[in-house]
Formats: sequence, C-alpha cells, structure tokens
Amino acid sequence: MVPNFIQKQAREYMHAHGVRYQQALDAVTAQLDDNNGAAGHSDVAQLLRIPIGVTDYGEYGESFELDLKDEARGGTGPHGLCVGDPGTGKTEFLHTLVVNGCASHSPEDLNWVLAGWHSPQFKRLSDLPHVVSVIANGSDLWGVVVAELDRRLSVLREAEARDIWDYRSMRERNAEMDPLPTLIIVVDDYDILASNDPDLRDAFRRVVRLGRSLGVQCLLAVQPAGLDVNILERLLPSINYILAFRMGAVAARWAGVEHLEARDLRPGSAILRTGTTGKHLQISLTSRMEKATVIEARSQQAAEAVRNALDNRQDVLGWAAEPKAYSPAGLRSSGDGKNLGANVDPSDLRPGDVLEWQGKTMVAVAPGLVADPTEPGVTRTLEDVLMDQKGFEGIFRPTEKDPTSPAHASASAQQQVLEGAQRPDA
Repeated sequence: MVPNFIQKQAREYMHAHGVRYQQALDAVTAQLDDNNGAAGHSDVAQLLRIPIGVTDYGEYGESFELDLKDEARGGTGPHGLCVGDPGTGKTEFLHTLVVNGCASHSPEDLNWVLAGWHSPQFKRLSDLPHVVSVIANGSDLWGVVVAELDRRLSVLREAEARDIWDYRSMRERNAEMDPLPTLIIVVDDYDILASNDPDLRDAFRRVVRLGRSLGVQCLLAVQPAGLDVNILERLLPSINYILAFRMGAVAARWAGVEHLEARDLRPGSAILRTGTTGKHLQISLTSRMEKATVIEARSQQAAEAVRNALDNRQDVLGWAAEPKAYSPAGLRSSGDGKNLGANVDPSDLRPGDVLEWQGKTMVAVAPGLVADPTEPGVTRTLEDVLMDQKGFEGIFRPTEKDPTSPAHASASAQQQVLEGAQRPDA
C-alpha cells in the first residue's frame, strides 16, 4: 500500500518532469529512502513500544510505553479495545498513540490506517509518512482491510516466510526485499461503523484471526452507552488488552475493570487491563495551541472566560491550580442576558467563543478544545461536546463592544497547560 503523501508527491513529480507515474513513484521513493535516517530502523527490543503517558499520579509517576508485540516477545499482544464515555479522553489517546508511534518508528517498521466517522484529528495526521489511509466510512474500511490481508498473505507465501517476524529476519539478510511494516488499524467509534455492516465485522474477525502472523493489528474504540455487545462478541476472545477510561458501573463490569474504580477516573486517566491485572495510567496530551501562548479574545469577558477555564485546571500529574470564581453568566455581553454576539460555524472556532445550550454554557479555550467553567480542570474536544445536540443553541463570538470593559483583551496561558508535559513549577 502506497501512503497518500507519496502518491501526491509522485503525481507532482510526474507532471513536473513529464514521466510516467511508476517512474515518478520510483524517484520519489528513492528520495524518501535517503531521508528516512532520522527515524532510523527500530531495533527489535524497541519495536512497537510506544510511549503513551505515565503510571499512576504524583511525584513518582514513571513514563509508560505500550508494547504491542506478541506476548511471547514481551508485549501486551497485538489487538486492543479502548472503552470510555464521551469526553473522557479516548480520541485524544488514539491521537497520542499515532503521533508518538510515528515519532519513534520508521515508516518501514510501522504504518497506520485511521478510521472514524467523526474524527477530524485523524485528518490532520494524513500527511505523516506512516499513515497509509484515513477513512470515514465502513465500506471503504472493509475494502482496505480485506485487500491488505490478502496482499500480505501473498507476500509471505512468495517469500516462503512463516510470518512477519520470519520475513523481517530474511530481509535483514537480503536488503533487496521490500519492507513489510506492522500495520495498526485504529478505528474510533467502531461500534457505530460496524453496527449495520456485517462485512466490516467479518473483516475484523479475520484481522484478529490472521493478523498476528501477517503483522496486522487493530485497536477499536467504542462508547459503552448503548453498545450492542454482539458487535464485539466474536472479537473479545482475541482481544489482548483493554484501555478503559471513565464509564458507568455496568460498562465497567463488562470491560472487567469494575474492581479498579473505573467510575471515578477523571478525563485523561485510564486503566490498562491485560489478562486479570490492571494498571492506572495518565495519558499524555499531544494537542496544543497552534502558535503563540497569548490568546486574543474579542472582549474582556471572553478573555476572562478563557483565563479562568485554563486556570481552573488540574495538571496531568495532579497538581491543582488555585480555583478562581467564574460564572457562565459572565459571558453575557449585554444587560438583557441574551446577546452573545455573532453566530459562529464550528469550523471557525476560536478561543473565547461561547457554546450555548439551554441551561449550560461552555467556552472555547484552544483550537478544538472547550471547557465548562463549572467543572474545574476539565477540557473536552469540540467533537465530543457537539454530540449532545439536545437544547443546543449554537456557537457565538462575544461582541467586540463590551459595556463594562475595553474592546479588546488578551488571556495568557502557558502552552504546558494543554500539553500536560511538565509540572507547573518545573
């Protein structure tokens, strides 16, 4: 499978040099081979070990790597399930896993197929050299999965290799053999994509049955609320690990983490269950503000809303900032309590914009992230909060003219607030 960004470069090369597509593809691939030394070839011990966060909380938390090699090679196993309620950090974990996997591996060692019906974060990763495809619907995903399984069967058969590990060993002795990277298929909201698609469910049953030897793995993220467990019934015996975020008691029992306090997890915290044991983790946050650490808001009220939403946080390892008083009503920009400013499209969301429901107000604190001022320390992705359309009135940008404050104000915050990478006083 040729990644999208290579196909794009090959087409550009073809038009620029007046050559056939295959000639352009060969030329582009050769150039990339010369530049791939930065990531290098991962050694076997570090292969498929991806940093995702820290263990536990507090001063003694240690960096944790998810090892996706077979159990026989010291890993957790190839196939996983990610379970949690909306807004608990599932999608951010998937983003972190992919980004850190790309940072620590060569494209010759690790590739990704990313799928999800409402996952804009995946689209932003489509140009990474490791990402083969980003898919939004089940029928396209089914076709990609089946074709890749068949292709790999053919490659191993032709090379007379027992499995992908045997193929890797053969390639070490024969550099002319094509690389066969491990392919991880990540599906956000698998329960939605597969609910009315028996072909897709059959395709993933093939993945968990054949993928171990072919070097194809899957990580399926689902929401427990309303989940039809029949969708997963024939997959569960082959699932090697479960990453559980906050969920209700019934779902926690189903996921086998009821004894590990999954109901009390805060956003970004998770339990990694392998077999009958569980490990508490705090997932790293890879999303960040786009450029500067200064946020420009359209009014003093909006600026204060952003500042308070950022300051009323609990950082990744549990150090809490001093809470500041703030009422959602403070976002009102006129005395009648109704004028919230111009209506805004979700695609144009900026810090300081207001999301209004009947009886609830939230504020944008960074691109793609919003906060509820009544829940200190919690940020949620825009896509998660917009799933709740009940009583939703829209997104608004406070008016530039403010009856009580200067027309323009800025709210300043350290980038580490969103990155969660360091202790605040470090």
